[in-house]
Amino acid sequence: MAITRDAKDVWEEVRQKADKCRESNTPIYTLAENVPNQIIKVEPDEIWRQSRDRISKNGGPSPVSRTEIERIWNAIRQNGEAIEERNATALRFAWALVANFIAGLEFRNKPFRLVVVNEELANRLYVKEETQAGSPERSGRFLILMQHSPDFTKYDDQIGEQYHYPNQYFDRVVEGARFIYCRPQEGASATVYFGTGTIGAIRQDVTKEGHRYCQIEDYFPFPKEVPYREESGIYLETQTSQIPVMQSAVRVISKQAFQEIVQRSNLQEEAGGFLERLRTAESDMDQIRLLNKAYSSAAPKVRQYLTTRVERGTAIGGRVKAQNQYICQVCGASPFLTRTGQPYAEAHHVTPLHKLESGSLASENVICVCPNCHRKMHYGNVELVAADEGSVTFEIEGDHITIRRNRL
Repeated sequence: MAITRDAKDVWEEVRQKADKCRESNTPIYTLAENVPNQIIKVEPDEIWRQSRDRISKNGGPSPVSRTEIERIWNAIRQNGEAIEERNATALRFAWALVANFIAGLEFRNKPFRLVVVNEELANRLYVKEETQAGSPERSGRFLILMQHSPDFTKYDDQIGEQYHYPNQYFDRVVEGARFIYCRPQEGASATVYFGTGTIGAIRQDVTKEGHRYCQIEDYFPFPKEVPYREESGIYLETQTSQIPVMQSAVRVISKQAFQEIVQRSNLQEEAGGFLERLRTAESDMDQIRLLNKAYSSAAPKVRQYLTTRVERGTAIGGRVKAQNQYICQVCGASPFLTRTGQPYAEAHHVTPLHKLESGSLASENVICVCPNCHRKMHYGNVELVAADEGSVTFEIEGDHITIRRNRL
């Protein structure tokens, strides 16, 4: 399987990681010569370095250009084409950047080149999974989403509701993909997997260039957090002793690795006989009613991994939006149409999922909102002032708005 990741995407990843090295004063070593280089400036089309030792005729600060990085990546795609000796010294730092920042590669000194040493890992990271029609498969991709705690992240994430990510992951995050949340080591806590769900609708971040949001559907917190590494040293994502690329916030994993992590979380065991009843339901709507009944009586922490057996379009949030004709229940705005001609709205949980309260996944806890009101519900001057079996009332910027509960 060939590596088809675009060279421009590789440049963006190298540039962002170089910026982190600059901020943390982390040196980059120049391959076989082991010369330390300090990255002193990162620009849109150049990365400047300061070497403690000369590695070029001029010495001192010198740039690596975007063109050089893209040329190197295209050479790697052809099995690491060797550089002629007269160019090796001048381009050594550019090659070092790629070798340091792109996983699945190894340096060869004679001839001077980079080669793909772990084809499976490189393919998992960089191959665009496409259907014959050329578009990503709706449900054939499995992902790891890195999710820091709120105090440790600069992104506008809402666990179980939305994920905020930069442009180097645009090709990996596709609607319908199933994912597992991974919380990296923070302070004294260890790296663990803690929940799973499905990637929903994707939209541009209009306030931050080069970023997108994806809606999270069918989120289930794990009853038991799963360590990312076994005591034997085997990593669950790679199913080998090869450590996952933790610097990559969105990683493609195999179906087998996905199932192994979910199994260790005890999510499926807590389902009891529900999956069988779900499987034998006579229609989609029967499945939804059965699902909704289960949601209304149990908290998310003991939710089972159910919706992998139900087509995503029949999930609770989708039914609530369709039932309201995608019209916002807060402001009454009509939906806009996506590029595919589908109406777009979002699902908001009245009681946030992270509170783990009974009934929070049921349709009665979900309202249909436009993207603007969804952001306002999370970040605006909004307070839930009343709730009963038939409706909920919010105070939004001084006005009281009563919204009927949605029943399926």
